[in-house]
Amino acid sequence: MKHLVWIDGRVVEASELRLDEPFVMQRIHTLAGRSFNVARHIEVLRHDSELLFGFASLYKASEVEQIIAELLRLSCASAMFSCPVDISLNGRGELSLTVGKPTFGRGAYHRSIRFVAQCITGNVPTTIAQTSESLAADAMANRRVRMYGADRALLLDENRYLISRPWMPVFVVYRGKIYTPTEFSSVEFEVAREAIIGAGVELYIADVSEAALMSADEIFTVDIMGVTSMSSVANHSLLYMTASRVARYMSPNK
Repeated sequence: MKHLVWIDGRVVEASELRLDEPFVMQRIHTLAGRSFNVARHIEVLRHDSELLFGFASLYKASEVEQIIAELLRLSCASAMFSCPVDISLNGRGELSLTVGKPTFGRGAYHRSIRFVAQCITGNVPTTIAQTSESLAADAMANRRVRMYGADRALLLDENRYLISRPWMPVFVVYRGKIYTPTEFSSVEFEVAREAIIGAGVELYIADVSEAALMSADEIFTVDIMGVTSMSSVANHSLLYMTASRVARYMSPNK
């Protein structure tokens, strides 16, 4: 598979992409040449760019769908597996779309790899939009927890309550119910909520303390490609059955 990028009308190798400007982004789920929820992703991208840059993308969802279909064709993306496409808008108003690596799943799925989580506090960039800054902060947070033998960071605020983000909401299972600290209008949250309802599990929006995490039955995150379960947090072992059930009801097409 070729790794290609569309940049304001040009298709180039991914190695030519230079992300030296701040940007906002959305990740789009694609399968067999079809892209899902593009209109909603574009709506969120416009909102975020207006909020942070003061302007919005002029591209229509139908135009973006056509660009994605052509990019997937030129990239020789497999029709057997789902493939993410990142759409970014930088501070100069330049739009770019990047085809990512295909997953090992067909549609949204529960990842077989589970991660050891560690709670950390610190300065957290904007939690209202996925940006170049939030990507870098996530990478730094995950690198930081490796000194504790962990793989994934669970971010806490100054009062040591769980922080969730629109592009990767965090869900905590306790005694058969699911809790998350913040309700978002993101595609990821909407897809997760519909799956939770479909799985017949009650969802509550409520603050989640660090102490509550240490007594949780399960902790999982949802992104546009699927569900990721934590295997433990601070030596507290976690299960995964509810997350697996939710994943079975997930559809990338909200």
